[in-house]
Amino acid sequence: MSSAPRNPTIDMCRGIGIALVVFSHAWALPDPVYRAIYSMAFPAFLLRAGLVFQPSRAVAAPASHLWGKFMRLVVPAWGMGLVLAVPYIVAWALGRFPHDEFTMRFVGTMTGSAINEWNFLSTPLWSLFCLFWLDVVATALSRLGPSVAGALMTSVGLVWIVFTQGGGTWSDVNPVEWPFSLRNVGCAMVFYGAGLWMGGGKGPRAAAVGPMQFTPASLTMRRALLLVVTLAVWVLAVRHAPDVLNVSRNRIGTTPMAMAMTLLAAFAGTALLWQVVVLLPTSRAVVWLGTHTLPVFGFNYLVNKVVFETATRAGVEVARLGNWWWVMALIELGLLCAIAWMLDRMGPIGDLFNGRPLKRVGREKARMA
Repeated sequence: MSSAPRNPTIDMCRGIGIALVVFSHAWALPDPVYRAIYSMAFPAFLLRAGLVFQPSRAVAAPASHLWGKFMRLVVPAWGMGLVLAVPYIVAWALGRFPHDEFTMRFVGTMTGSAINEWNFLSTPLWSLFCLFWLDVVATALSRLGPSVAGALMTSVGLVWIVFTQGGGTWSDVNPVEWPFSLRNVGCAMVFYGAGLWMGGGKGPRAAAVGPMQFTPASLTMRRALLLVVTLAVWVLAVRHAPDVLNVSRNRIGTTPMAMAMTLLAAFAGTALLWQVVVLLPTSRAVVWLGTHTLPVFGFNYLVNKVVFETATRAGVEVARLGNWWWVMALIELGLLCAIAWMLDRMGPIGDLFNGRPLKRVGREKARMA
């Protein structure tokens, strides 16, 4: 295993990305901001996931590797889903919640449904189930090498997008028919595969690659030129793309031109985000957020609802916030960070919700004795 330190740029990108995801779910979000954030936030998240995939581990012990991924992704999603289900369980036990709807929401939560009406306010958790499937596919292709496997995944994803036409009945079926967000994997493979190809199988210690690989000796003109060109391409693509990228609904466009513009906006936005992150000084707070994204994903909709109802009862007309929408978004992000911070200090529970291997304290003490 490489002794190189973990690259903080990757965690910085993940931290900024999760903050953008929270902002994209904010109430009264202006449409231009919504389109801009959706064009880059989740593609960057998926690309980063592919970037840190390690084919060498998958080839050496595929079953152990996938079990580890299951414990880091699916088990935390189940744990947070059960926590979110508590109010519904109480209401159902008291006869105040329909049995059929409770069953549907429970199944949807445990299988990663991305439709609000089919889960217990756990919609963002679909991404963890989807990531597990992506890791399964990447593991199956790992013997081909990261470049070939990544290119193949991206190609299959593009074919999937073309044949599904970005949504329709593919997106609106019952969650039981598409367990673990399997219906979203095709669209997500485009970005995950690109990240796998770019990372070269180096994992969390991979450096930023290609035009995003800056060093202190890099020319300032090169940095500025790439930043300006990427920004221009992204702005033009976002402005002229008729559809908004929505991986959770497997929707990327309804015509070839719409799909092309949406993909261009996604890749340009991801490249722009990476370049900005590389230029920024390393922030311990952002890096910390980037390593504690699971609770932020899991409780995002719950906090969103609590903030909305609290503001409404306080007499705030959320729909008329206008340019002050970001205040509620910052409040939500702060509350989610507080939840993640508290969970981080709850021992095995915090490890479970953060997807970390459970600490075997008793065994360690016995070994030390």
